[in-house]
Amino acid sequence: MKPAKNALPLRLLMALAAALFVAGTASAGSVAVYPSYWDTKDAGHAGGLGVNFAIPIYKALDFEARASYYEELKDEPLDEFFSGSSPFETGLKATPLEVGLRFNFARDNKVWHPWVGGGGSYYMLDTDSGNIDDELGFYLTFGSMFGDGQGLDFYADISYRRVKGTVSDLGDLDGDGLDDSFDVNLDGPVANVGIAWHW
Repeated sequence: MKPAKNALPLRLLMALAAALFVAGTASAGSVAVYPSYWDTKDAGHAGGLGVNFAIPIYKALDFEARASYYEELKDEPLDEFFSGSSPFETGLKATPLEVGLRFNFARDNKVWHPWVGGGGSYYMLDTDSGNIDDELGFYLTFGSMFGDGQGLDFYADISYRRVKGTVSDLGDLDGDGLDDSFDVNLDGPVANVGIAWHW
């Protein structure tokens, strides 16, 4: 039986909270906080905030849990998707929850600590007009911390997210007698720059 829409995000949030608890109780790890910039294909670009927890699990391999929040992905009329004009605007809010693995190239380097990684994503989506379901996707990332790997370091990563959604329940916007909907492609690059703390 498929879980209700409201139940699934709750379960995922609980899973993320459990992952963060494990990270917090690990003997070694890091947490990074940063402003985030996401440039999507169909819904414009937006700034947000993000957090990244990582713990080493095997030699050069880390487990990471990431969460971000973007208040407004779009603030443009819907006539971008339909011929003619629309009397109202729509905005998309997004909360990506991501878990994955990253491979470290130089964990013991005293200057920088680059990695590549990727994983799965759950996107909690909301729209000002109509309805949009939460979606699954994935991400790829390349990043580094800059510093001696002890205490406070500088953090930066560039990622690519892949996810698509559909905005529905908009009513008859184009006069054809049908309830209109449109697909939204949220694929696009992400840039995160901030600070990280190691323990």
